[in-house]
Amino acid sequence: MKQYLAAAATGLVLLAPAAHADVTFEYLFDSAYPLSVSNDGTVIAGNLASGGFGAYRWTAVDGVTALGRVTHGGGAGKTDMSADGTRISATISTAADSLIRGQGLWTLGSGWQDLMPPTPPGGGLQDNA
Repeated sequence: MKQYLAAAATGLVLLAPAAHADVTFEYLFDSAYPLSVSNDGTVIAGNLASGGFGAYRWTAVDGVTALGRVTHGGGAGKTDMSADGTRISATISTAADSLIRGQGLWTLGSGWQDLMPPTPPGGGLQDNA
């Protein structure tokens, strides 16, 4: 009798559906595209999908936060971020002249810093052509 019950219990276990965790996907935003993620995955940086394609920083707490300067994705590299998510680099219109593009560094708590001008030796103006 014990063997019969053991065999029946084993059969029921084998016939039971496998237990799997449900796969979930969370849609974060549709007004921007991500280009960089912090090492721990808590911060995302990229460009907004409209309005000058400005750089943004995303966290679960604050959502998408525009960083406030027009960026130019192809001029001197894509929007990128430090490993800890506190600094973001991008090609931006400079504060002195919106027609001049240069490298910019955004730092949490400080905002944007123009890394040029001055134009480095051998550098020149980009004419949007």
